[in-house]
Amino acid sequence: MFRFLKNMNWPMRLTMLRFALLPLIMLFYILAVSTFNEFFMNWGRLIAFLLFAVAAITDFWDGYLARKNNEVSTLGKLLDPVADKMLVTLGFVLILADPIWHIHQFDHPATIVFPFWFAVLAVFVSLSRDIIMNSLRFIAAEQGIVIEADKLGKAKTFAQAIAIGLYMMFAFNMNWMVQFIHPGIAFDLWTFVCIFMMSTAAVLSVWSCCTYISNYVKQVRQEEPEDGEDSIEAVATVVPGTAEQPKPKAPAKPRAKAQPKKEITEENVRKD
Repeated sequence: MFRFLKNMNWPMRLTMLRFALLPLIMLFYILAVSTFNEFFMNWGRLIAFLLFAVAAITDFWDGYLARKNNEVSTLGKLLDPVADKMLVTLGFVLILADPIWHIHQFDHPATIVFPFWFAVLAVFVSLSRDIIMNSLRFIAAEQGIVIEADKLGKAKTFAQAIAIGLYMMFAFNMNWMVQFIHPGIAFDLWTFVCIFMMSTAAVLSVWSCCTYISNYVKQVRQEEPEDGEDSIEAVATVVPGTAEQPKPKAPAKPRAKAQPKKEITEENVRKD
């Protein structure tokens, strides 16, 4: 195992590190939400956020190093997007598992700070987009169509990572034992930024999906030959492995006109 890791280049090591951080992020966040241990209740979300931030940063650096050092590999092309999808999906699951409903303070009434229905809607849109894109990529690959990733997809991933990180820190700040931003202008601004980033991620998800579908349709139309050209090529082309087409017969030569028969008369007989 260690020999295998030692022979890896740095982009692949960062990708594998991202895989290794996934269960740790899940573990610390679950312990923070579902246990009554004081340490995990107070600091579990913060540790999970820091691990998530490290994993998100490696997503940028592995691609940068692979392109800079010309170390792009087929295995890296396969594992890198898988690690990205798993990281974002885990973040969305943690958001739904730890809804922020309201604040409970001694001298403040309960205040709605983050609508849970909005979090569910944003997560549903983003995950639905990934399912549609993966299905379309599979269909395009079978047809031999390659559609390059555009900048919208990268911007969408960046917005999703920022939104998930802000939500984790928001949930950590809800614990009054470790709260560092109290209700007020800064707290409301943080709420607005968190909702804005989740909205941006959802909009970019829909936008990038529509752009990908549009590019796919254009590629399919370019691959389809016109009806006239298709019929001409079908007649002119001989299919390999089949019998040769018969050569066209030469046009028949025109026959000479038959001369009219001479009438047998006494004069003709005499001339002969």
